[in-house]
Amino acid sequence: MAGVIALIAVGNTLALSVVERQQESGLLRELGLTRGQLRGLLAWEAVLVAGVAPVLGVVLGGAYG
Repeated sequence: MAGVIALIAVGNTLALSVVERQQESGLLRELGLTRGQLRGLLAWEAVLVAGVAPVLGVVLGGAYG
């Protein structure tokens, strides 16, 4: 259950990040990034956030516990 909640939270955070960064995305497109490259950039960001959050949670949880 906690995993599902965490996935929803990460998805929500990434969705807000995309909405808030529309101008940055537009600027990158104007500078020559293709749609595929921009999509890849956002996907890498999602992988990093989804990878760092559990590791940080385990480390802090282990230290606290």
